[in-house]
Amino acid sequence: MSEQSAAPAGAQTPQLTNGWNLFVPSLRAIARNFWTIVGLFAIPLGGFLLTVGVLFLVEKTHTPATAATIIGLAFGLASAATFLVVLPASTLALLAGARGESVEIKEMWVSGRAFVLPYLLVSALLVMLYGAGLIFLIIPYFFAMKYFMLAPYYVLDEGVSAMEAMRRSAAAAKKHSKAMWTVVAVVATFNVIEFVPYAGLPVSIVLSLMYAAAPAIRYLEIHAADANEPMPKLKHEKKKSPFEDQFDGKSTVD
Repeated sequence: MSEQSAAPAGAQTPQLTNGWNLFVPSLRAIARNFWTIVGLFAIPLGGFLLTVGVLFLVEKTHTPATAATIIGLAFGLASAATFLVVLPASTLALLAGARGESVEIKEMWVSGRAFVLPYLLVSALLVMLYGAGLIFLIIPYFFAMKYFMLAPYYVLDEGVSAMEAMRRSAAAAKKHSKAMWTVVAVVATFNVIEFVPYAGLPVSIVLSLMYAAAPAIRYLEIHAADANEPMPKLKHEKKKSPFEDQFDGKSTVD
């Protein structure tokens, strides 16, 4: 069931897509910036592999333990620092894909650096809330997800503080409760699938990756609905990812 916000007479009323119908739009958004996202995560992965390689050479050359520790820490910290940039940068790439925009690695890297601290803070808050929810018999976990899932997008798109992003996410979830619950229901289904013997965990991981852009799409839909504007149509760029053609089709909301 779709939700609608009040709109002026004659205006196109924004529709909030049911969470179960966000798989293909999510895949389309991911495909649009697939290689950008892969390239971003290749940076810290490359740093980690370089760290392992350096430690291997240090071991082979019988470098003193103190020097080996310093070298290992230096490379490890550098790799971790790049990962902290990649987290907001890759989320920005998903958000751009949901808007129908193609972006480059350098562009997202530069943008991601500006959001490292607020994104880290909002992520830490989410981890604590989700962890507390799981401890208290799981049900609060799903309520926390519903109310605060969109907080990172408020940080990245509106440039607000972590606490203000949490407040805005909760307000949006309260206003568009049914639409948020449908997304939570999909994620909860992935969590249940994990417990299926043998194939459950890998299947859950694949489905979660396929659905990764769904919260970004939901954020954009809510943003449009609250502004009494139609959801921006996904643009079809001349330069596309080779994966994108598989998922071209109608916009999430017409």
